[in-house]
Amino acid sequence: MRQGVKILKSTLGHATADILRDRILYGEYEQGSRISEEEIAKEFDISRASVRDALFLLETEGLVVREINKYKLIRKFTPKEVIDLLHMRAALEIAAATECVNNNTIPEEELRHYLKIMKNTLLLETDDNWHDLVISDFKFHDSIVNASNNSYYQRFWLDVRSQCLMLMNKTFRISSKDYICGIDDHEVYIELMKSGNLIEMSRHILDTCMATSEFLVNS
Repeated sequence: MRQGVKILKSTLGHATADILRDRILYGEYEQGSRISEEEIAKEFDISRASVRDALFLLETEGLVVREINKYKLIRKFTPKEVIDLLHMRAALEIAAATECVNNNTIPEEELRHYLKIMKNTLLLETDDNWHDLVISDFKFHDSIVNASNNSYYQRFWLDVRSQCLMLMNKTFRISSKDYICGIDDHEVYIELMKSGNLIEMSRHILDTCMATSEFLVNS
């Protein structure tokens, strides 16, 4: 455990959740490993009640699960859960992208901004920037959901976002080469939205998500 981490008392639960979330997404905690409330409380110098508040937040995001014996564990996805989650992501993103096309709210400038960040990050060619690449990738997709202006899609997206981000980080750690090769698909995605070809756009989104799920299940 790292030493000397301090948290402002006014935001204990959320601040603790923010730190633990980053550790989970970065892979610092192994999937399926047990979380010790006592150790976290000692490290951050906070009460176990505050730690429980933080873990409850992470539980609602699907990053932490509670076992029958009440131990908290880092979420470990079964092959079926990976497939189900990415099917859900594809369905949500297809719906949101369709709204953008139909309502002429395609956030092209924002999408190209994040695509440029991804490409610039690749030019750095350092392992330290891989998480920034994944985050920029997700902000690209966040932009589409937000631009749909559909509160239902936005709410449901938040329900699956952290879990999908956890999987995307895992994908990069397994094979950064395969992940990086998929960056060019974002350009295709933008052009399909602009063309208004909803069938091809939907097929592109679904194929990308299903290819990711197959890769994770078989890795």
